[in-house]
This record gives sequence, C-alpha cells and structure tokens, in this order.
Amino acid sequence: MTKPKRKKHNNTQSDVSDVSGVLESELLIRIEALEEKVEECARQNTQRILDELERVRGQVHSLNLENETLRKELKELREERAILVEE
Repeated sequence: MTKPKRKKHNNTQSDVSDVSGVLESELLIRIEALEEKVEECARQNTQRILDELERVRGQVHSLNLENETLRKELKELREERAILVEE
C-alpha cells in the first residue's frame, strides 16, 4: 500500500502578489479604523479639556468676586480702625 502523494503547492509570483494585495488591503482597513479611533479620542479629549477649562474659569471668576468683596471689607475695616485710633 502506497501513501497518497501530497499535492505540491507552486507558489507563483501571481499567488504571492494576490496574497500580498489582500494583506495590504486588510492592513489599510485596520489603519483607517485606528486613525478614526484616534481622531475620535482626540475629539473627546479636546472636549473634556474645554469643559474642564470652562469649569476652572468659572471658579476663577467666583474667586475673583470673593476677593474683591474681601478687599472692600478690609478697606472699610481699616477706615473704621483709623477713625477709632483718631478718637
């Protein structure tokens, strides 16, 4: 009993080119998908940064108003003290 002969694969230049073309197409598709994902992440991160910046600006504005109020109160207290010292 003889063993069945294996079919030999003759990888021709055409076959190699076909496989290479398929792999290149798959890689391009994956690259495009990753580029889209990177762009989406960049958009989301930019929006998060802008939101955080707006929040911090609000805090700074609030602190500036509070600081202004405290300066006015301090000025009034100093004026009152000056009046008391004169008396």
